[in-house]
Amino acid sequence: ISDTIDVCIEAWKKNRCCHYSIFHKKSHSIEEVAKMFKSKYKYLKPRPGERYSSALTNMYLNNKIVKIDMNGNSKQVSSMSFNGKYVSDKKTIYTLQKNILSNSKKNIEIQFGKYENFSAISDKKNTLINIYDSQNNKLYLFDDEINTVKGFPILADANASFILENNKIEFSVISDSKKIKYFLLK
Repeated sequence: ISDTIDVCIEAWKKNRCCHYSIFHKKSHSIEEVAKMFKSKYKYLKPRPGERYSSALTNMYLNNKIVKIDMNGNSKQVSSMSFNGKYVSDKKTIYTLQKNILSNSKKNIEIQFGKYENFSAISDKKNTLINIYDSQNNKLYLFDDEINTVKGFPILADANASFILENNKIEFSVISDSKKIKYFLLK
């Protein structure tokens, strides 16, 4: 398995690890994995401060969400319906089920519609969540705490391509008048 591990480490170094995962139908505690590889392990003492939760949460191809706590125990926490969508950045998983956008701390309700291009846009400091509603021609943008970014939603005939850099957001959209509008938000 060392070749697989090497590829995952290389993807992590190049910051491309959000699209790769290794999984198996069986789950194991940290102790069990250490025993398999005849390795020693040491748990770190709890440290004060917010880390969104002291657990690793992962979603597998079978739509099961598994949470691994700081003691290495894993459990299935919920199951998303078939029409649920999810995206993540390095610290949070965001879900969109019907018209409910959620993270681990908050749920918000948005207007019912046909949602496309549910995505997370990240730079070194910030994450933005983008949703395009093709039924109502609305483009939504949320911050990492799923608060609506000021001025959104906006009317658009298609989803936008966003660039997030140095606390600035650049994007362009096709408006209802069939004109391309360019935006720069600071």
